[in-house]
Amino acid sequence: MTVPLPPDRLGEWLTIQQAADRLGLSPSGFRGLAKTRRITINRRGSRPGVQSTDIDAVLQRARITARLNRRLALKDPE
Repeated sequence: MTVPLPPDRLGEWLTIQQAADRLGLSPSGFRGLAKTRRITINRRGSRPGVQSTDIDAVLQRARITARLNRRLALKDPE
């Protein structure tokens, strides 16, 4: 069950193209990422899009993963 965010935490609405640009992907690449990372794509009128907070969460997870990988690489000099 998905619990909707309160209005002050919704963030900005991004089209698929804007979200893809923000992540450095093509629109089709973003759709594939959305499917694997469970990013919800909704429609507003006739245009599909996502909440900017969802994209921010993906970016934050990527930063954490990069930091962990970098630390592991420094500890294990093979």
